[in-house]
Parts: sequence; structure tokens; C-alpha cells
Amino acid sequence: MANIAKQDNKFFAEVAELLTSARSNTYRAINSVMVETYWNIGCRIVKQEQKGKERADYGEKLIENLSRYLTGIFGKGFSEANLQNMRRFYLTFPEFPTHRVGNLAWSLYTRIMRLGNPQERDYYLQEAATENWSVSTLERNIKSGYYRRLLSSQKSVKGKENIPAIVDSTESFYLTQNIFTMEAKNASTKILPKLRDAA
Repeated sequence: MANIAKQDNKFFAEVAELLTSARSNTYRAINSVMVETYWNIGCRIVKQEQKGKERADYGEKLIENLSRYLTGIFGKGFSEANLQNMRRFYLTFPEFPTHRVGNLAWSLYTRIMRLGNPQERDYYLQEAATENWSVSTLERNIKSGYYRRLLSSQKSVKGKENIPAIVDSTESFYLTQNIFTMEAKNASTKILPKLRDAA
């Protein structure tokens, strides 16, 4: 009887894992579609604004009226601020559909697109996607100047061979680790022959 119970528990856990995996895949698929939809909405807003003769005034009214209209149909999620974010998303990442990075949540994009430096944005997009960062991890790394610290450590080892440039490589987030590894290798190649000679 105890063996049957153990087998059942294993079976139950496997079925639960299937459901967990399916939910996770469903969330990722929905997230991906929604992020692309927000980019398309931003694109439509920008194109519609450009038709207006008095662009600034027309743009403000357009977003205000669109917000009212969409909120009336779909409920929450279409505030003027959120529609402004969709507009900014399109303007910040005009090549998004063909150059999208990973499967990032909308909240990560809204934080990254506020960064002024395109290389810094690209770095955080790659890093957040590769490392599955949460919004709080991304916020912490941006506030602590993670990207700028990596840039300055790159400058401090200028002239060393085989060190990737952060702006040229998506592998750049391994820079610090590579520097320490290279330093350790250099030290061992200098120290080991001296120890052998001494012996």
C-alpha cells in the first residue's frame, strides 16, 4: 500500500508539472502577443498624430479620446499614461517586430525604454531576457549603475587582449567574470614556471 501511495504521489506531481508548464507557456504566449499589440497601438497613434495639422494639440486630444473609448470597451489598462507608453514604445523601438529580444514582460519594456542611451537599453534588454530578470531586479541594476560599472571596468583593463566591447557584443554581461578569469590565468602562467624553477 505504501508503494502505491509513493507511485501515486510521483504521478500526481508529474501531472501538476504538466499543468504548471502549460500555464507558464500560455502566459508567455499571451504576454508576447500583448507586447506586440502595444507596439502596434503605439505605431497607429504616431501615424494618426502625423495627419493632424496642429500636431501637439491634436496628439494630446487623440490620446485622451482614445483612452476614454478603449476604457469604455475594455475596462482598465488603457489610461492616457499607458497609451503614452505605447506611443513611446513604438518611437523607442521602431524595429521591434523584427528585432525583438526574448519574451520580456511589458513592465520591463516600460522601464528600459526610459533610458536615454541606446547601447544601455540594448544591454538591459539582452540581460533581462537572458537572466529572466524581474522588474525589481531590473530596477535595482539600473539604479545601481550596473551597465556603467561594467563600462568603467572595461576601460580600466583597456589594452588587454580578448576583452569584448560592451557595445559590440551581447556576451558583454560576462565581462567582469572574464576579466577575473583572465587575470587568474595570467597570474598562474607567470607564477607556476617560477615555482617549478625553485623546486
